[in-house]
Parts: sequence; C-alpha cells; structure tokens
Amino acid sequence: MGGKRTRTTNREAMLERIVEAATAVVESEGYERLTMRRVAERCGVGVMTLYGYVRTREELVAAMIDRYLVDIPVPELEHLSWQSQVAEVFRAVNRAFEAHPVLSEITGHQALDSVAFFGGAEVALRALRRAGLSDADTVGALDALTSFVVGFSQRKAQRRLRSAQSAERLARLRSLPSDEFRTVVELSGQLITWEAERHFEHGLQLVIGGIEQCVASAAAEQDQKTS
Repeated sequence: MGGKRTRTTNREAMLERIVEAATAVVESEGYERLTMRRVAERCGVGVMTLYGYVRTREELVAAMIDRYLVDIPVPELEHLSWQSQVAEVFRAVNRAFEAHPVLSEITGHQALDSVAFFGGAEVALRALRRAGLSDADTVGALDALTSFVVGFSQRKAQRRLRSAQSAERLARLRSLPSDEFRTVVELSGQLITWEAERHFEHGLQLVIGGIEQCVASAAAEQDQKTS
C-alpha cells in the first residue's frame, strides 16, 4: 500500500513538473514552439521519459488545460434557474481564463477536451436539457457558450497588447469619413473604452437570452402540435 502510494505521488509530481515546463515554453516562446523535446529539456529528462507520462503533444496540452481549469467550482446549483446555473458555470470558466492568460493561446489551437472542463459542461448540459432543449440544441447551446467565453478571452488578450495604442486607434476611428461610418465615429469612445467585466456579463446574458428564445420557440411549436 505505502509503496504504491509513493509511486503514485512521484508520478503526479513528475507530471506537475512536465506541465509547468510546457507552460513555461508557451509563455516564453509561444504555443507554436511547444514540442515534446523542448519540454523534456526543461525537465532535464530524455524525450522517451516524457512519453511515459504523456503520450502525445495533444495529451500534454489537455493536461495543461486540466491544471488551469481544475479550480472551476461546480457547486450544487439545482436550486437555481437553468439560466443562473449556466451563467455560474461560464463565469467560473471566464475567471480561470482571467487567472491564467496562457489558456487563451492554448485554446486557439486545441479544444477544451479535458476532465476539468467536462465537470462544468455536465452541469451546463443538464441545465440546458432541463430548460426544454432537444439534445441537438443542448449541444449547440453549449458550443455557443464555450465559443463566446473562449473568444472573449482571446479578444481580451489582444486588447491588453493594444492598450498602449488606444489613443492612436481612437484618432484613427474619429478620422473615418462620417458620412460612411457615422455610427462608428459616434461610438468611437465606447469602442475604445472596454470594460472587460461588464462586457463579459452583457455578452453572456445575450447568449443566454438567445437560448431562451430557442426554448420559447420549441415550446410554442410543441403547443401547436398538441392543440
């Protein structure tokens, strides 16, 4: 018993080292430079040793995603409306992206196919089914919500990089021909001034509102069939 636990602990510790090394590669060199060889070099082991813990690059990235999303809370939300359940899950995902900006780059190349993400997805899928969506629409709604959160995080990362250029961008927007781009010019200040938290919440509610419309349409169609 004790020996087995030690081996398990050692394996977990090594996997943690591997994930940390992979994260360092992505943060310092970018996702495209992430290779098993580079990670092995950072760990001070041979590549074949690495393959004893992660069999492929994709499996390594999934382990990285798991590490970053492991803190997503999946509390008992059954007392909440389906809308609130879905919102709470994706707010938690957004907080994980906020805490770990490297996730934005990773998810630009690989789907969130990790055990940690599926824990939250299970809660959201149950809530969407409970709302009255068909199985196909349930999966479609989850995809739309995931796309929104991932896309939002990537857009936020881009804005961080462009923050120093905000004044130049504002001047460029305001210099556009007002007869052709009147609304863009009128809203230029708000287009430049981006409040991440408020914009995320607003976008999330818009997506959930669209799902509500699907639920209402499905219910109305069912009523017509039974009447």
